Amino acid sequence: KMLEFCKDPQIMDRFITEILDCVRELSVDPYGNYVVQYIVEHGGPRYRQIIMLKLAGSIVQMSHQKHSSKVIEKCLIYASYHDCKLAINEILSAGGGQTADHLVGMIIHQYANCVVRQMIDVVNDWQFNVIVDVLRRNRDTLVKYAHGRQVIAQVERLLNGMAPSPDSFGQTSSSSRLL
Repeated sequence: KMLEFCKDPQIMDRFITEILDCVRELSVDPYGNYVVQYIVEHGGPRYRQIIMLKLAGSIVQMSHQKHSSKVIEKCLIYASYHDCKLAINEILSAGGGQTADHLVGMIIHQYANCVVRQMIDVVNDWQFNVIVDVLRRNRDTLVKYAHGRQVIAQVERLLNGMAPSPDSFGQTSSSSRLL
C-alpha cells in the first residue's frame, strides 16, 4: 500500500531501492512477487530496467516457478523493447544456443507456458520464426498437452492474422493448420 499511496519521492525512491536489493527473493515469494509486479507495472522505466538486469541469467528458471513466472510475464508486458529482447533471447538461447528445443519443456510446463505465451505477443520477427520452427518440429509432442495446443493455436492465429476468439482458444482447426 505504501507504493500506492506514498507521495514523497525521496521516501518512495529509498523504499523501492530496498525492494530492488532483494528483487529475486521477493519474486519467488507468494506475497513479495506482488510487490515486484507492482513496481514493474507502475514504477518508472529506470526501475523496470534495474529489475530486468537483476533477473537476467535466471529468466528461464524463474519462468518455471509459480510466483516468479508472474513477475517475468509482467516484465515482458511493461519492460522496454531492448530489455524484452534481451530476456527473450535469454529464453531462446537457454539450450546452449544450438537449438531452442528446450522451449518445448517450457510450453508444456504449467507456469512457464504463460511466459511463452506472453513472449509470443512481444517477439520480433527473428524470435517469432525461431518459435514457429520449434513448434513445427515438435508439433506431434505438443498437441498431446493442453498448454501445447494453446500455444500452437495462438501462433496459428498470428500466422493467419486473425484476432483470438474466446470459443476457438485452445482448439485448432485442421483447415487453418499452418504449423
